[in-house]
Amino acid sequence: MFYARYVDDIFIILSTIPKPFKSLSKYYQELCNLFGESGLHLKKPNDGSNKCFLLDFSEINTDLINMDYLGYKLTMKRTNKELKTTFSLSTHKLDRFKEKINRSYAHFEYVSAVNIKKATKDLIDSINYITGNIRLNNSKSKVKVGLFYTNDLLDNFTELDELTSYLHNMQIKPYGKLFLNDELKNRYIQYLKNKISKIDFKDRWDKPHIYKFPIYRLKEMEEWL
Repeated sequence: MFYARYVDDIFIILSTIPKPFKSLSKYYQELCNLFGESGLHLKKPNDGSNKCFLLDFSEINTDLINMDYLGYKLTMKRTNKELKTTFSLSTHKLDRFKEKINRSYAHFEYVSAVNIKKATKDLIDSINYITGNIRLNNSKSKVKVGLFYTNDLLDNFTELDELTSYLHNMQIKPYGKLFLNDELKNRYIQYLKNKISKIDFKDRWDKPHIYKFPIYRLKEMEEWL
C-alpha cells in the first residue's frame, strides 16, 4: 500500500484488494466505517463533486483516465502492465489564473482614468506576480510560492501555453480621454503590448524568478486580484 495525505486530501494506492473484500468499493466502505468510528467522514466516490474517486485498473477498460488532485490534472495511461501518469494544471486552477489576468486588466482600466503611470505599473506588477514567485513572510519566510514553486510537478505544459495565448490576446483599454489623439493612444497601447508579449508562462516556469515585492505591495495586489 502507498498512502499520502495533504491536510484532508488523501491518496491511497493498492497493489491488490485486501482480503476478504471482493471489490474496491466494499473495501472503501470498510474504510468509511473505520473513519466514522473516530468521528471522521469520507466523501462518497464518483458522486459528481470531483472530491473522491475509486479507480480499479484491473477492471477499467479505457487506456486514459483523468482526475484532479491538489490543483493538478492527473492523466493516467495504462500500457500493458505499466501505469504512466502526467501532471498538468487542473481546469479549476487554469480558470483561477485567467480570472486573475482579467482582474489585472479591469484594475488597469479603472486606475488609468486618474493615473496612467500608476495603472501601467500596477498591470506589469500584477502580471509579474501571477507569472512569477515570491517568498512568504513571517513564520513561513523560507517558503517559496508561485507559478513554479506551487506547480513544480508539471510535466505537461499545454495549459501554460494556453495561458500565454490568453494573456497576449487581452485587449488593452486605457481611459480614452487621457490622450490628445488616437495616434498617441495607439502608440501607448502598442508599447504596452510589446512589453507584455515578452512574458511567457512556460518560460517563466522553466526559469523561476523570485520577485521581492514589499509586504504593502503584495497586499495591494491581492485586493484587486
